[in-house]
Amino acid sequence: MSDDRELSFPAADRFAELLVRYSENSLDPQEMEELGRQLAADETKRRLFVGLCLQSHLLSGCLASGRGDEETPVLPRRLAPLGRRLAWTLAAVAASLLVVITLLMLRRSTTTEPLPDASLAKLTDGLGLSWESPTESHAVGQALRPGRYRLALGTAEITFRSGAVAVLEAPSELEILGSDRAILHHGQIVIRAEGRAKGFVLETARVGIVDLGTEFGVTVKRAGDTEVHVFEGTVTTESSTPRESPAPQQHLSAGQAIQYFEAAGRPPHRSTAAPQRFVRRFPAPQDGFRRTALSHRSRLDTIHIAAAPRRVVIDGELSEWNDAASFRAACEPPYGDTYFVQGRMMYDRDFLYIAAEVGDPFPMRNILDPKTDAVWAWRGGAVQVRLSTDRAQRWPLRAEAPSRLGRAGPVSPNDLSDRLAHLILWYFAPGDQPCLHLAYGMDLHGDVVNPPGYRGAFRRHPDNCGYVAEYAIAWSLLGAAADPPQAGDVLAATWNVNWSDESGRVWQGHLVDISNSRESGWTFQRAATWGRAIYDPSSRQ
Repeated sequence: MSDDRELSFPAADRFAELLVRYSENSLDPQEMEELGRQLAADETKRRLFVGLCLQSHLLSGCLASGRGDEETPVLPRRLAPLGRRLAWTLAAVAASLLVVITLLMLRRSTTTEPLPDASLAKLTDGLGLSWESPTESHAVGQALRPGRYRLALGTAEITFRSGAVAVLEAPSELEILGSDRAILHHGQIVIRAEGRAKGFVLETARVGIVDLGTEFGVTVKRAGDTEVHVFEGTVTTESSTPRESPAPQQHLSAGQAIQYFEAAGRPPHRSTAAPQRFVRRFPAPQDGFRRTALSHRSRLDTIHIAAAPRRVVIDGELSEWNDAASFRAACEPPYGDTYFVQGRMMYDRDFLYIAAEVGDPFPMRNILDPKTDAVWAWRGGAVQVRLSTDRAQRWPLRAEAPSRLGRAGPVSPNDLSDRLAHLILWYFAPGDQPCLHLAYGMDLHGDVVNPPGYRGAFRRHPDNCGYVAEYAIAWSLLGAAADPPQAGDVLAATWNVNWSDESGRVWQGHLVDISNSRESGWTFQRAATWGRAIYDPSSRQ
């Protein structure tokens, strides 16, 4: 945030209190003199004071009409004059400083508000909720105290004591600071703040957002880029690095959006809001799902990767594939006949081949755009495969996400290896396009979308209750151009199949299989949980 928000505390608390009481016309003579002394001694505080006057429609009472730049401002009689030209200079910038005083006042209110039970919000609804840490377990109806909440899977609705309602989509990390203030460290959220909830403040590492009675969505990618989309009303945003931006504060109205970049020197980029990219209201019951998502218990620890025939045609028709090397996994009853996958993998010297026949009552409806939301494309229905092509590491694989909670020891080269690949395979319905997202290492770095070197095809089941996905992915995209896996190698891999609702937007659940039963944790955090991938010496047909 700007320097105006960096007033030291508790001094800033006292100044904020004087400002608030001044706006309420409740200062006694001694306090008025104290405020006058603070204003006379500090230009930043003078700016904040004028911002408050404008915000409270008091400017007409603070400034006398005059003759241009040479007129001396006239403040209420109990405050000392602040010097020539000050009023007009401050009036020119005060509109852009309204957010500063709002943030300061809210910081005071949220840190001093008496909360008998220390709870600031409540988890009012949830679908398929799983929390990132094994020590976290938050149920619908639970009060939420100050702290960080790391949602690994699902969609959560959080209602703040101020009345603001948030819809949080996994994976996200939200830090609750007050009844009307929070920080989104990464992920995606929609805030609806109406009536008495007006003034809600949401911060990210890159920007602060002050709600002015509205509904808005915010996306924070792990790289640090922040997007703000306004659906209703208006918001004010303030860059955390104002010196790098010609306009650190921005005002957005309904239908507008802005993107702040983590890279130094890149100015904010304005665009049109995209409400279809967000879950704006908590999903209604559908197809038997409500509070819990699809469930599955991994039963397989090994996948055989068959040697490919001479010619593989990527067309969604699998007649040339080796059925003997396939596996089948399904969700728990009563959904096993509807939600399942039959998976296959093959290889040759140039490509890794992946095929998946997926049972899905809403097939190929994914609306997650590869240009903007590829990292979260799995939410709309997709196949994920994670694998190692590092022939020196073998199985089990020892690599972990550097950010994993509770991990000990330094980050190792294995953790960041480009030969650990995370793949998302999905069909982008609006563009009629088979898509591929790739990220590397357990820190998920270097992600690319639809790069040269892959082919994909989808085919819908004739009964419209599933689909077939077929891909050929060059070893060069998997960090193994010079040394691809060979016959007899035993490496690591795991599968994750995701389903969405009818909209192709709201995640309904998943299954995870091909896993190491001796290890626990999330597959995206601990490669030790991946199962064995055995590269067969010849076709098993």
